[in-house]
This record gives sequence, structure tokens and C-alpha cells, in this order.
Amino acid sequence: MKVGRLRGVPSLKRRLLTAFLILLPAAWMVSAVINYRAASLAVNELFDTEQAFFAQILASVNLEARAQGYKIRPTLPRTLHELFDDGDEEEMDADIAFQLRNGAGEIIIADINQTELPFSRDYKGFYNVRIDNREWRLFYLHDRNNDAFALVGQRMKTRNKLVSRLVLGQMMPWLMALPALLVLMWWGVRRSLRPVDRLARDVRERAPDNLAPIAAPVPAEVGPLVVALNRLFARLETTLANERRFTADAAHELRTPLAALRVQLEVAMMAGDDASRRRALAKVMSGIDRATRLIEQLLTLARLDHLAAADRRPADLALCARRAVVLCADAADTRAITLTAPAEGVIWPLAGDEGMLEILLRNLIDNAIRYTPPGGEVWVECDAAALSVCDNGPGVAPEWLERVKERFSRPEGQQASGSGLGLSIAERIAELHGLKLTLDNRPGGGFIARLSRVG
Repeated sequence: MKVGRLRGVPSLKRRLLTAFLILLPAAWMVSAVINYRAASLAVNELFDTEQAFFAQILASVNLEARAQGYKIRPTLPRTLHELFDDGDEEEMDADIAFQLRNGAGEIIIADINQTELPFSRDYKGFYNVRIDNREWRLFYLHDRNNDAFALVGQRMKTRNKLVSRLVLGQMMPWLMALPALLVLMWWGVRRSLRPVDRLARDVRERAPDNLAPIAAPVPAEVGPLVVALNRLFARLETTLANERRFTADAAHELRTPLAALRVQLEVAMMAGDDASRRRALAKVMSGIDRATRLIEQLLTLARLDHLAAADRRPADLALCARRAVVLCADAADTRAITLTAPAEGVIWPLAGDEGMLEILLRNLIDNAIRYTPPGGEVWVECDAAALSVCDNGPGVAPEWLERVKERFSRPEGQQASGSGLGLSIAERIAELHGLKLTLDNRPGGGFIARLSRVG
């Protein structure tokens, strides 16, 4: 099966670059809006202060000077240009307006354009109004000492132009540097993702049978992925090793019974009488039974090798033992062996798969029946610490107590038939259920297989 790049999933590099292309200009725009608002507040505060200051100066004009013959020129003072100068003197006269009114509301002094400013004795402080479709900022001051009203106005256009200049002065360098920043980010993303590219190339170019752990240095963010890959490689190596061992074991163990079947069939074919032929065919049937049991145990062992843990359901090991005793009763009767199950009412609770537990106990009981002489006894006893399968047979030599749990391992000199897999299967099922299988010789003679909880 050809496996290519996953469709519909953009690369991490493209996703990062796309995010930068969107977020960086967006951040610039948000910053520009914030700066504009801040500059607008600062400029308005500055010009409002200057308007109020000029209104105080205007209100302090001696209105009695006119009666004493002094001439007051209705022109814009130069100091006002200095206060509100934005660099465009041609529009300055049109952008600034002021009036000084006496207590009767009559205009005493006004700007050179005689701008009509709305007036009311109740006005006080700042107002935003529209005059001739232009937005103005007006300040009203009532000087009670001189009984005069001072009005100072400024077009908002002047303020807005200054705010725009301030914001552009701050943000234009960042705007001009934006392409360079994007290029630098693209370079940084490519450089930062090089270890990921090397990791992908390493995995892509590996030989199919190379399951060695990845040792190349990777960023901390990719570390969990590498750890998971190494664990996957370890599991695959274990699985492949189990499959190779299963194949080798099956080929080795099936060769002998198949050869024996062939010999017995040849004997049956060459037999000169019916009695000899029947004896040979009986041996063929017995060989087929042994081969069938061997295949079943090999398949069971192969299935167990692939399991990481058994199903955890409430179970009773003593009940499983009673069921296994019933299934093994015929084999015990054939050899005239007394087979005794745990007493009714005895329980040994644990969490596990009852089907697998019955296989475990059947193998232990079947093993005891096979190696106990005819007329012997096999029994299952249970207490709070362990469940044990016991017999009064010959036992096992001490040096073989651990080896008999190995696959296809059988003590020397054994005459009973068997594949040497029963105890291997039992031990594997015990491990999957958190149990420990201990084999020992009984003090009074015989053999004991004990199941106890680990820890």
C-alpha cells in the first residue's frame, strides 16, 4: 500500500507562516488604532489647555480702554499663532476663532474673519459644534470680575491633522519594516523546523527492519512524539520477535509429529492383516490428536504474546478452578486419578478474563494429571494468600523447576506425552492478570503450582 502525504492537513511550516502573515499586520493595525486614540487624547488635552489659557487672557482685556481712547485692533495676535501653529499659516486664520463680549452680550473683540460663534449666557466649558458643516471645538468662559464673556474656538481639522502626523511618525517605520519582519520570521520558522524535517527524513529513509530508537536531538516540543515513536518501535520489535519465534517453534515442533504420522501411515499401508492396520491407524489418530493440541496451544500462546493486559472484569478464581476440574474429569478418570475441586462457597476474587483464567487452570490441572502416576491424586486448594494445584506424583528435579516454564521445555526422562507449552501459557496468563506462578515440590512428595497476587 502506497502511503503519501495526508490530504487536507497543511504543513506546520505553512500554518505558522500563515498565522504570522495574518497576526503581524493585524497587530500593527491594532497598535495603530491604540496609538491614534492615545495621540488624540493627548492632543485634545494639550489644545484644550491652550484654548482655556487664551480665553483667560482674552477675558482679562480692559474693556474701559476703549472709553479712554485706546484702539483695540480686531486682528489675530501673533502669540495665538505660536500657541496653535501647526506649520500651515495660510489656514491658521480660518482655523482659529474667538470673541470677547461684554455683559450685555455685545462683541467687543473678534477674530479677523468675524466667525459667527453660537453664544448663550448659560454656556460654560467645552462644546463640540458644527459651523458651516465644519466641526469646531469651542470653549466658553464667563469672567464675573470684568463682566465679560470669552469664546475661543478651533476647528477639529487642525487637531486631527496633528494626530495623524504623530501616529504616522510612530507607525510608519514599523510599517516599512513589516516586509523585512515577515521575511525574518519565514527564515526563523524554516530554521526552527529543520530538526523536524531531519526527523521525518530519518523515519522515511529507514530500512523496514530497522527498529532502533531515534537518537537524533529534537526540540522539546517534538520530544513526546519521539518518545512515542521509540515506544512504538520497541513494541513492533517485540511483536516481530514473537512472530519469528512462533514461526520457528511451530516449524520445529510440528516437524516431529508429522514425520511420525507419515511413518504410521506407511505402516498401515504395508500391514498384512486388519489387526496391524487398525493398530497403525489408531497411532495415526493419536498423533493427529497430539498435533491438534500442539497447534491449539501454539495459537493460544501467539494470541497471548500480543496482549498487553487482560480484560478487567469481576471474576472468581476458585469458581474458574471448579469449572476447569469438570472439564478435566474425563482425562483424570482415564488414568484412574482422583481429581478434587475447591469446596463450594470458597471464593478467590480478582479482576480479569474468566475464559483466560479457565485456560490457565486447565493447563495446570492437565499438567498435574499427565505426570501423576495412575491411581494418584490431584486437587486444588485455596486460601486467602494463594490458589494451588497439587498432586502426589514424582515431582520435578530442583534444577528444572524454573526451566519447565520455558517454551517446549520438558524434563529429561519423561514418558508422558506433552508439547511443553502448557506451563508457558499458564505463566503468560498469570502475568496478564497480575498473578505470580510459583512451581515447587511438596515436602511430602508431589508437585505444587501456586498462584498468588504480585506484591
